[in-house]
Amino acid sequence: MATVIRASTRSTLLQVCGAEDDNAAHRLRHRVNRAELVRIRRGCYFSASDWLRSPPWDRHLIATVATGLVRRQEIFCRETALALYGVPLLKTPQAVHVRTNNNGQSGRRGRAAITGAAPRSSLARTWHQAFGEQPSGGAWLRRFTGVDTKRVQYPLKFRESLRRGLDPRIAVDYSGALQHLTPPPGEFFDPQGIHLRTEPLPLCVVDTVCRSDMSAGVVILDAVLAGRHTGRSMERNAFNPWLQSIPSQRAHARWQRALEFADPLSESPGESLSRLRISQLGFEVPTLQQEITVADGTRYRTDFFWKDAGVIGEFDGIMKYTRARTLAGLAAADVVVKEKTRERRIEQQGYRVVRWDWNDLRSPERLRNILSDYGVPRAVQGKPA
Repeated sequence: MATVIRASTRSTLLQVCGAEDDNAAHRLRHRVNRAELVRIRRGCYFSASDWLRSPPWDRHLIATVATGLVRRQEIFCRETALALYGVPLLKTPQAVHVRTNNNGQSGRRGRAAITGAAPRSSLARTWHQAFGEQPSGGAWLRRFTGVDTKRVQYPLKFRESLRRGLDPRIAVDYSGALQHLTPPPGEFFDPQGIHLRTEPLPLCVVDTVCRSDMSAGVVILDAVLAGRHTGRSMERNAFNPWLQSIPSQRAHARWQRALEFADPLSESPGESLSRLRISQLGFEVPTLQQEITVADGTRYRTDFFWKDAGVIGEFDGIMKYTRARTLAGLAAADVVVKEKTRERRIEQQGYRVVRWDWNDLRSPERLRNILSDYGVPRAVQGKPA
C-alpha cells in the first residue's frame, strides 16, 4: 500500500510504496525516469516540479519526513530536530541529522541520485513546467540533487563506552524525554498525521549551539528563549540538565558565549544577526523593540533604538514584508507603501532611520559604514562580542 501526504487542494505530493506492492513501485520508478517524480528516499517519491519550486528549508523537511517514513525508529537530532520544532536557523541544514548507537554507521552518507535514469531533456522539460522558462547553463541541474543523511553518535557522556551506544543508566530519562512531532507544513506539502521521534528541545539547542559559530548559535537561542515558532518561551535554566552533552571545554565556552549574548527581544534571525554584528563592530548596544509615538498618537515599534543619538535602526528582511502581507492581507506594493509611511512619520519626530539588509550583514565593513554614516555611536566601555 502507499502512504500519501497531501497538501490542501494539491494532488499527491509524497508517496511511500511498500516493498510488497511491486506494480506500484514499478509505476513510480517509471515516473522518476520521466522526471515527473524525484526519489527522496528508497520507496519515497515527490513531485519533481514541486521539489524544484520548494525553498531549501522545505526540501530539507521533505527529506526528513521521507527518512522518518522509511525508518520509523529514527531519532532526529541537532539542526534537523530544531527545524522540526520550527526553530528558525541561520542556514538550511545540508543533511538530515539522526542518532545512531553504532560508530560504524556514523557519518554522512553521500547524496543518492533522486532522478533515476531521467535524461537531461526530461529534466529540462520539468524545469520549464515549474518555472515557465527553459534552463540555461549547468547550475540548474543542482536543484535536482537530494539531501544527505548524517548519522551521529550519542554525546560522549551519554554513552556506555567510547564505541558503544546509550548508557542504560541514561536511557530511561533520555527515552522518556523524546518527543513525537508533526513537521511544520511547507509551501508544497503538508505532513499532517505524520509524527517523527525527536530529541527534547533543550538538548537539541545545547547539542547544536555548542558546535556552531556565534552567529548561528545566537539566532537559535534568541528564538528559543522567546518561544518564537515553538509556541512557548524557555527559561535559561531549562538547558542545565543537558549541559553534560557538551563534548569539550572549548565547546562549553562556545555555548556560554552564545547564551550570555542571547536576547529574546530579537524577533527574527536577521535581527539577531544584526545585534551581533553591531556589537562585533564596536557600536553601542541599542534598545530593542522601542515604541515611538508619532503626532497622531500612533505607536510604532522599532527594531533598534539609540536614544541619545536619535537614531532608529531597521533590518529589512524579505520575511518582514511577507509576514506583514500575510497577516494584514495586503499586496506587496501596499506593504512597502505602509512601511514608507511609517518611516516618514517617525522621521517627523526628529529621528534618523537607518536600514540594512542581509547583504549588508554578510559584509560587516559595509554595515560599519552604513551605521557610521547615520551617526550610530561607538561603544564606550567593554569589548565587543
